[in-house]
Amino acid sequence: MRRWRAEFARHLKEGILDFWLAHAVDRERGGFHGVVSREGRAEPAAYRSLVLEARAVWTFSAAYRCFPRDEYRDAAAHGLQYLNERFWDSSKGGWFWSVKASGEVLDDRKHLYAQGFALYGLSEYYRAFGDKAALSRALDTFTLLDRMAHDDSSGGYEESFTRDWKPETRHNPIGVAGLKSTNTHLHLLEPFSNTVRAGGAAAAKVRERLEELYGLFFRRIADPAGFGHEFFRPDWTPVGEGTSYGHDVEGAWLIREAAEILGRPDDPQCTAIAQALIERALKYGYDHAAGGLWERGPAEGPATKKTKTWWAQAEMLVALLEIYGLTRDARHLDTFEGLLRWILTTLYDAEFGEWFQTVREDGSVDRAWKITPWKCPYHNARACLECIRRLDMVPGLDI
Repeated sequence: MRRWRAEFARHLKEGILDFWLAHAVDRERGGFHGVVSREGRAEPAAYRSLVLEARAVWTFSAAYRCFPRDEYRDAAAHGLQYLNERFWDSSKGGWFWSVKASGEVLDDRKHLYAQGFALYGLSEYYRAFGDKAALSRALDTFTLLDRMAHDDSSGGYEESFTRDWKPETRHNPIGVAGLKSTNTHLHLLEPFSNTVRAGGAAAAKVRERLEELYGLFFRRIADPAGFGHEFFRPDWTPVGEGTSYGHDVEGAWLIREAAEILGRPDDPQCTAIAQALIERALKYGYDHAAGGLWERGPAEGPATKKTKTWWAQAEMLVALLEIYGLTRDARHLDTFEGLLRWILTTLYDAEFGEWFQTVREDGSVDRAWKITPWKCPYHNARACLECIRRLDMVPGLDI
């Protein structure tokens, strides 16, 4: 475990963040480049997504809290300035979906998924640097999205809106128009948790909504059989079949995190569903022969979409340490080490740095791009930080 801890620290700094510092920071126009090739060549005309820019702010802020380096602080501040200047809608409130490389607004819609990542980045920036303006904007962001999007009848949130906060009925950039999704609500759970941590008494309303989301995961999103439904009608009736293994295992450790923040770290209902989500993913969604987590599958039976995306592997690393902490079953440590080795030998690009996006079913690797509007350092950097934190808590490790 000491070796793992040291490896995660080295990999985070040298394998992931060094690539971003060298190739992603746009020092001329601000923010982070929207598309960067495997070798580190930026596409100057590529648009910038709120998802990528906010996740990068979160990443460098979180990295600074663990490893207080000036370059991480500078990158986080650089990204936050760009977010405030280019993505914040000073007229209608909230954050634009995307801007052009020049900084002009490209897509002015407001989606709760992306609003949540703005909240995540702002709250983490405050936790790292104590910037009260960042916390104030985080709380303002929450207040706005809660007022405009909260479903007072059935709970949770409507997801997709026009610039002036009118519900979108025909288009949803990450889901299905008119439906609620696990994806969005999962990525509201994490910034709500972080904002409660950051805001203290000032975040009382955020805590109330965190309680609501926490309950929704048990009552609506997570099936007792150990998988998460993906889409729902407004009243939370599930729509469609199948599940995302990556979201299942990510949700497992995130609801455990929420339980801790809410003062219920040993909630038996939370423990049971988290364990069921991870164990089912291991049974049906994990490639025990070669290593890695498949993408999708049905409620029962083996995986049907056998690609291995970078972000799902990162979440599985954390989930394996989570379930080991719950069960003390050494088999989960064996799987954890096998997944780590597979990542470092197959998914990680030892020549140029950072992770590839996807490994196909036949084992071939998609080597096209290292950074896209969706491919960012948040999942894999967070996995490193979470694994370091968990390994630091192992009794007798004395790190």
